[in-house]
Amino acid sequence: MLAFFAGVLLLIIYFDRTERGQQAAHGEQLAKQYCGSCHDYPEPGLLPKDIWMHKVLPEMGLRLGIGDK
Repeated sequence: MLAFFAGVLLLIIYFDRTERGQQAAHGEQLAKQYCGSCHDYPEPGLLPKDIWMHKVLPEMGLRLGIGDK
């Protein structure tokens, strides 16, 4: 189940980066739904993009059993 949430999160990030407008709004809605199932939804502007990509998301992936250290 956790792998599913991680996959959804990665899809949200992918779609948000490649398409704007309606799909971005849909991605935000999905992120709030799935990320919010474990913790409060963090606003994307909370941290710089490189911190999300190189620190936060890889660490979250490890906690969800994705990747290795």
